[in-house]
Amino acid sequence: MKRRSATAGALSVEAPPERVKELSRFGLEAGLAFQIVDDILDYVGDERLLGKRPGTDLAEGKTTLPVFILREHLDPPDRARLDAAILHQGGEAELPWVLEQIRLHGVEEACLGQARAHLGR
Repeated sequence: MKRRSATAGALSVEAPPERVKELSRFGLEAGLAFQIVDDILDYVGDERLLGKRPGTDLAEGKTTLPVFILREHLDPPDRARLDAAILHQGGEAELPWVLEQIRLHGVEEACLGQARAHLGR
């Protein structure tokens, strides 16, 4: 969405093709950064500020970047536990454990680092 918005804005003012391409890239990178931050906030964000309960992605079985990063740090039994939670076999009951693992393995910092990298591009 952000990519299309940036591209449409450039096209609407008849920007040169090179500028359209640059703004399209900007929109893509900004959109990716936004999504990464949104995904990690689902685990570490404040419910009062976000207006939604933490862990909704986990409860819905969504595999987002925080889950991928966390999986890389877990040993096989814990990885299986995480996978089971994602597949609704543990679901919301496993949220406290998942949050603890996210903190222990620096997943929030890793996600924010990737978001910053996208914005830097």
